[in-house]
Amino acid sequence: MNERIRELWRQAGGSYNVGNQHTWPQFTIDNPEKFAKLIMQDCMDCAKWVGNINDKPIDPADTAHAISLRIKNRFGIKE
Repeated sequence: MNERIRELWRQAGGSYNVGNQHTWPQFTIDNPEKFAKLIMQDCMDCAKWVGNINDKPIDPADTAHAISLRIKNRFGIKE
């Protein structure tokens, strides 16, 4: 699990039970809605910092690509 996702998961009440010889380890979360909101807020924060108000306007396709790359890097997506 990516460290940023792990941090957001913990903020939403995430926990881990290692299990034993008869059970599988389990990741659980107390508040999935809060977890989703935290992820969305993080994505919006990534989008907010693309470009600078003093920069010349950039092509919308470039902006979308830049936002996509920032989110991808933030959450450690490899593909």
